[in-house]
Amino acid sequence: EDMDRALVQVMVQGSYINEQTARLLKEHKDLHTPEERLCAQRWSRITPLELRIIRLIVLGEKELTNLQLARRLRRSKSTVKTHLEKIYLKLGLHSRLELVKWVRENGMAEG
Repeated sequence: EDMDRALVQVMVQGSYINEQTARLLKEHKDLHTPEERLCAQRWSRITPLELRIIRLIVLGEKELTNLQLARRLRRSKSTVKTHLEKIYLKLGLHSRLELVKWVRENGMAEG
């Protein structure tokens, strides 16, 4: 159902923003510190597939190899590796451990 809604949004509006990102963008004007604004800006760049990868990692599965993540997501190992690299670049991180810490510290673990 979420995937159908996302596809319709892409077809109609040309892009997809998940509910959490939409909430962050709406609240963006209320963010007080440069760090809060930077966090919201970085998080808004995450794609739905990248979000799925992040969820798997943050939900205690950071020990999964790229191949295991790929099998769970029904993608190739190289696709998962590429998306992980993009996630790290977008969020200014270098590892899964940093990713888990960043997500938890910035209140993005919900949802």
